[in-house]
Amino acid sequence: MNTTFAKSLIAALAVAASSVAMAAPVSIQADFTFTWPGDNVYTGHIGATDSNNDGLITKSEVTSIFESLSNHNSISQLYDIGTIDIATKHWTANGISWNGYPNTAFMTFDNRSWSCTTYNGCSVTFTQFETRGGNVPEPASIALLAVALVGAGVASRKRQVR
Repeated sequence: MNTTFAKSLIAALAVAASSVAMAAPVSIQADFTFTWPGDNVYTGHIGATDSNNDGLITKSEVTSIFESLSNHNSISQLYDIGTIDIATKHWTANGISWNGYPNTAFMTFDNRSWSCTTYNGCSVTFTQFETRGGNVPEPASIALLAVALVGAGVASRKRQVR
């Protein structure tokens, strides 16, 4: 058996497996409601793609947004959105609010002239949350495939040597 051949095959498969395991970006489409104490319930929609694959949606990843209270419906009107955790479907109010306070806004529009913030009692709840993409091969399956290919290569090489 040629050990150099086997080592080369294992190294090549390891490189191939690591490149296959890279995640495709996850996109979300979500409907939400937001309220202020004593106010009515308002609605909205947000679309985004997790382009850096960190599991979080931030302002730079938003592809569409709408909120019904003040009829904001353009990304160009959006100033900040805080952070949306895709796995937990939780929107954290850590954006900059209308009064410039950091870590209080769920969403801020029109260069900070309007925002839904914890500072003024606003809260946000998702009513629908849909994700697409992001399927990644399971690492154990890739490792099993690599071992099988190495075994087949070694067996083939033994047959050729005889």
